[in-house]
Amino acid sequence: MSKAIHRYLRALSGTLLAAGGLLSSLPAFSITANNASLPPSLTTEGTSVTTLKINGLPCVVDAVSGTLFCTLPTTLNFPATLSVDLSTTGFDGLTVDGNAYAPATQALTVDRFDGTHTLTLSTADGETLSYALVFTHLPIVCVDQAPTTIDRDKRPCKFSLVATAESAFDNEQDDIRERATIKIRGASSTVYPKKSYGIEICDENEDELDCPLLGLREDGDWILEALYSDYSKMRKQLGFDLWLAQCPSPVDDAKYPNGIRGRHVEVLLNGRWHGLYILSEKVDRKQLGIKKTKEDDATGALTVRGISFKGESFSDAIFLNGYDDAARTDTIEWQAWSQDYPDEDGLYVWNYLKRLIDFTAQAAVLDYEDFLRGAEERFDMDNVVDLLLFLQATNATDNCLKNTFLSTYNVQEQSKWFFTPWDLDATFGRMSDSRPSGVYGLPEVYTGAVKFFRRIYHSPLADRLKARWDELKTTVYAPDAVNARIEAYADLLVSSGAWARERQRWPQFCGEASDEVAFMEEWYATNYVKIDSALASLTTDIRAVPAAPEPAIATSDGQLSVSVPGRTAFTLTVYDPSGRTVARRKTKGALTLPLTPGAYVIRLTGEVADTKQKIIIR
Repeated sequence: MSKAIHRYLRALSGTLLAAGGLLSSLPAFSITANNASLPPSLTTEGTSVTTLKINGLPCVVDAVSGTLFCTLPTTLNFPATLSVDLSTTGFDGLTVDGNAYAPATQALTVDRFDGTHTLTLSTADGETLSYALVFTHLPIVCVDQAPTTIDRDKRPCKFSLVATAESAFDNEQDDIRERATIKIRGASSTVYPKKSYGIEICDENEDELDCPLLGLREDGDWILEALYSDYSKMRKQLGFDLWLAQCPSPVDDAKYPNGIRGRHVEVLLNGRWHGLYILSEKVDRKQLGIKKTKEDDATGALTVRGISFKGESFSDAIFLNGYDDAARTDTIEWQAWSQDYPDEDGLYVWNYLKRLIDFTAQAAVLDYEDFLRGAEERFDMDNVVDLLLFLQATNATDNCLKNTFLSTYNVQEQSKWFFTPWDLDATFGRMSDSRPSGVYGLPEVYTGAVKFFRRIYHSPLADRLKARWDELKTTVYAPDAVNARIEAYADLLVSSGAWARERQRWPQFCGEASDEVAFMEEWYATNYVKIDSALASLTTDIRAVPAAPEPAIATSDGQLSVSVPGRTAFTLTVYDPSGRTVARRKTKGALTLPLTPGAYVIRLTGEVADTKQKIIIR
């Protein structure tokens, strides 16, 4: 939907947002929220409020406590004179903390920003009605008429957003009210009481409706991140900010960032203040700008162009080290990857990923020139280098290709593959469950588990890592620059009062903001020094990469025997002449496998030299 249409919607009559809905000639703030009206004590017979705007934006009411919320820009200095647009029936006076509203000038003086204020409406005969009034610097999101129990199926609701021009980043205030659907999302929503939600703004037919929210992309799909187990309430957004500052779009087009942006918001759910969230974009085909699948107008045949896979959990295939040949490829999920795009029913493109893994699985044993040529042909290596440095700088322990998208813009043009991290809560010294990670520098998972990455570290490509780090360590990842980002988010959340409200509503993972800021800054200071030292000491000698051990293969007396030096891990797959898998074993060091007499083809993969060989069992 265009901004012009939104400007039209904003001009509609009825401008007090009450639990996300509009008030129009109702008893004072007596609204219906999820079929439950405000308590009778908050209403006065014969009176109503049809408009209450402060500085041009409608107030929002918590229907449970009767508290009014109003968002104001951080640039206001207090005491401040605020503009008030008030339209009532039966009331002729309004005060805030005793300061009277002047109808002639529509002005109201407020002495302070923080804390809870008292807004009082009065009638000509001296009757009064008082409410708590809270100011915030954050945008306010209201989700109303949602079911009492929200599950993973889309359910209809109403979505409202109120934000200052400062929050919107586009010089326009946002006062948006739309139909929508809501569902819970994310693994953490199954275990934590505060849920993350997927919001889809839609029309009356529940077809997606694009809306530009908070200066972000114009789209209908949005995420409300709960931040429940993050002590800082900023790790995900801080990580995204750093990644985008470090790694812009591989197509050099600001319209298609290689990641997502978001804004902190306060959420009211079904008329009750629910918590501090991040409203963010989604990583998807539209965000990354990859090409749509093309359909032939005459035949209906589909031509695959853009592809995007998402890493769901750790596995050999996620590490790009190998895969199970026998695994089904006619499903949306394959060996811990999921196919995010193409999204047409029945169109599966795992063969592209299998061919990529066929190369990366050999990274440790290829000649350097072959490895370099193959890597440059297949991957955007600037993106790969940036990913490795990002993982180390932020200690993203849950993002070593898990929680990462692997995409290409157009396979018809042989465009290169690139990575996009997401779900960045396990960063800056904590695990995803909030425990301190105790990990600094170059964790083994990055240099050991992924053969492709390990070869980069121990080859002349390490010079590119060093050179790029030398650029970033004095700019994006300079300790003062990182600390400034951390402190700016903490200041915003604390000064707005949202941190205190979150701590009262969801206390388990919400302590003192200053304590977590100190933890993150101390962790980063140590991590920075260790990364700098470790990168400086990386060898670029081609010979420094030890060759993968060669397996010893023997057959006798109806048995196949395989052995490798030490406790080297490997996978043995045995095929019959038709290509059918007869057996598969994963082990370390050695194994003996009885087989029926006949001809076979065996393949060995893993930490050994990739081997394919015909054998005869007698």
